[in-house]
Amino acid sequence: MITAQGSAQRAHQATISPTSPTDSGDDRLSTRQAARLLGVSARYMRRLITDGRIATIDGPTSHLTVRRADVVAFAATRVPPVARVGYDVTLTCEKSIAIGMLLSTGPTRQVFIDAFDRANRAAIDYLDRHAAVARRQGSQVATGGFTIASYLHATSRMLDPHPHRHNVIANTVATDTGDRRAVDARALYQHAPAAAAIATATMRWELRHLNVGWWQRDDGIWEIVGINRTVIDEFSRRRSDMNEITTVLEQRLGRRVTLGELDTIALATRTPKTPTDPTELQTDWHQRARQHGLNPDHLDVILDHPGRTITHAHLPTILRTELDRDLASPAGLTATTSVFTRGDVIPAITNWAVTNLGVTRKVVLPPDEIEHLADGFLNAHHVLALNAAHGPTNAPLYTTTELYRTQTAIITAYRSGLNAGCGVVPGDVQHDVLAGHPNLTTEQHALVAVWCSSGNRIQTAIGRAGTGKTTTMRAAVECWTAAGYRVIGAAVKGEAARQLAHDAGITADTVALLLTLHHNGRPQLDRRTVLIIDEASTLGDRDLATIIGIAEHTGATLRLIGDPAQHASVAAGGSFNAICRREPGNTPELTHVFRLEDPSERQSAEVVRSGPVADVVDHLVASGQLVIAPNQHTMYADMLTRWYQHRTNAHPHPMVHGRNRERTILNRLAQAILQTDGTVSHDGIRLTDGRSLCVGDEFIARHGDRTLHPAGQPDHWVRNGTRGTLIAVRADQHIVVRTDSGDVVCPPGFYNRRRGGLDLAYALISYAVQGSTHPASTSAMTPLTSRAELYVDITRGQTSNLVYAARAEPDSADDRHLPVIETDLGDDIQRGLRRQRERTAYEIDPTGGGHDEPLVSLTRIR
Repeated sequence: MITAQGSAQRAHQATISPTSPTDSGDDRLSTRQAARLLGVSARYMRRLITDGRIATIDGPTSHLTVRRADVVAFAATRVPPVARVGYDVTLTCEKSIAIGMLLSTGPTRQVFIDAFDRANRAAIDYLDRHAAVARRQGSQVATGGFTIASYLHATSRMLDPHPHRHNVIANTVATDTGDRRAVDARALYQHAPAAAAIATATMRWELRHLNVGWWQRDDGIWEIVGINRTVIDEFSRRRSDMNEITTVLEQRLGRRVTLGELDTIALATRTPKTPTDPTELQTDWHQRARQHGLNPDHLDVILDHPGRTITHAHLPTILRTELDRDLASPAGLTATTSVFTRGDVIPAITNWAVTNLGVTRKVVLPPDEIEHLADGFLNAHHVLALNAAHGPTNAPLYTTTELYRTQTAIITAYRSGLNAGCGVVPGDVQHDVLAGHPNLTTEQHALVAVWCSSGNRIQTAIGRAGTGKTTTMRAAVECWTAAGYRVIGAAVKGEAARQLAHDAGITADTVALLLTLHHNGRPQLDRRTVLIIDEASTLGDRDLATIIGIAEHTGATLRLIGDPAQHASVAAGGSFNAICRREPGNTPELTHVFRLEDPSERQSAEVVRSGPVADVVDHLVASGQLVIAPNQHTMYADMLTRWYQHRTNAHPHPMVHGRNRERTILNRLAQAILQTDGTVSHDGIRLTDGRSLCVGDEFIARHGDRTLHPAGQPDHWVRNGTRGTLIAVRADQHIVVRTDSGDVVCPPGFYNRRRGGLDLAYALISYAVQGSTHPASTSAMTPLTSRAELYVDITRGQTSNLVYAARAEPDSADDRHLPVIETDLGDDIQRGLRRQRERTAYEIDPTGGGHDEPLVSLTRIR
């Protein structure tokens, strides 16, 4: 892994006096006067005015004037600029490599050390070739390369094996004309993931001398065979200092842990960096390894698994064909995104493996061969080079022929289905039904009318958060039912499907189940069926294409409702959003928000939804809705404190964090707090992964099981996203959980899974997992948080919605395999918010890169 952390120094912030003895706050200043007052350039001041961050009074563009008071107000909240001295590009490695390097001795250790050093040089060389650029008058210019100082650390803060090399890149480069300029750090962002992959490939290639084999963890990271998960967990105590907080809380169970103590506990458990005797440290490592079955004295034998690896200096043609097929398949590079760059192909090839007869073998290749294979794949017939570019270096964009055809066919089918006479409800029937819904607003009434009158086979609609979407759909359902249609529903997530069924009064299930039934010869659609898909922005394009193909074949009517400003699909998608953007006249929208009761909350939601990114952060900070914590410990403590206070005041709501590891920590801490106050018992089930489910715990199902349902209620089975409370543990290790549909008995085979089963529901990975509304919302905001995710987070609570953010500890992420270039937290947050919402390859380039590719029908895709 490579991370790059900017070394920064704050520039002086000008102090502005609001008035002089003869001035008033209403004084008018020219752009240049305001710039001098603020201590910035006139160009920067004009940008502030253009972005709307400082309001103008009047006058033409060349003579803009502003009020002194507005400049003073901006200066009071302005974050001063950062002078960047350099970038700390840090190379780390998989935990098993770290263990092998620091626990081995003699020739074995030397192989590890040499592999690590060569990997570092390979990564830096890649960045030097691709990212050592500067800017001149807005355009990138080539340079003579980076100036770098490098040094090695061997341990983490928790004194576990954690070799990592810091490469400090000076923020100055010499251009082709000999002048000195700052590094264009955006190129580092773009090329760091590929550099990390090159480093990883180099390490694996060099370790072939030890005949190591590789096994893949649940999170996709490859580790050395012979160093198992138990050993890796033993040497990963540093994974988060919050684990130490958990330990302290558990040690104090039996007495009250007050909210005031939480901050103290959090800060007290952070381990300082202290000098340690290397001999004693290694002796301790060896003892801990032996306790888990790893004998460091025999590492050279333990690591010898050549049969688990396929090693080639040049990939044979037969394997190259298989590699290209895998990369271009629906499960390959376009599994979760519509387009990719060369920098995406390199990590994919680095992590490629071959599975034959149930046995997976890692393919290990040298870095130069990986780059050669990447270039060959991008020129293959199943890849389209689009007439578009991405990122600061204008990297060419590509997609696969398969996905491009699918997305093009969706648009073609939409157009061909206009005015097809599908799902039409006579006007008098609509009038009679809607007379029974006098509380519908004008826009809700209009949506029902369009859906039931257009005759389009496919109709989209936008329903913003809290605008009464399901109320509107219930009225539409009654119209279709009165006209003799059968209405069913579907959603990507099980909980969303259950909510749709409950609120709209129809049968609804997941899209996956709908497609499975169809492919198994149990079709659900016909000419008199209307299918409503809720949360349509989360629907992948391949599934959407299949559903449209079925609707075309059967004559069914398809209605899609969602919100492009909210969550996108996990699978490659975006066609629903594209149709909404391209067909605004055929896409009715619900805009009036009922859910947010406080006008200021509605204003914040609107700013987050569509305001300038800089205004989003400034507005949330000014309104108190975005809390910037000084460190992660304080952020966790703040979130837990607020969560507990609202729970105590009968306003329970979950915490949300976008990363599973942090969500697990928050759940464990919340459980411990509830155990100390007696809400949750200490009696329960200890799961194989170390978690506990105790009587009184609130849970959420991480996958569905149609065989589990309340007694006598086969239609109310455990769906993904089902929530409830554990009420009993039986002697046969079955547990009884209470859901809103009744009590369900769950066997160990369901709840005790490493991935899935039941999980604590005090903290969730996303509000989209369960879409219900709460009195309040509490969520964490990482630098990777998108505008859509933030919008969802601050619209789930009715009256009080807070978002917390904090800078991650520099050495707290050695398990992350892709690099993150650390800069200022505020800059990182804005960068995440600026990420473009997903666009389809067809939307990016309708010409398909100029290729004359024949389209296939959705019937064939189906």
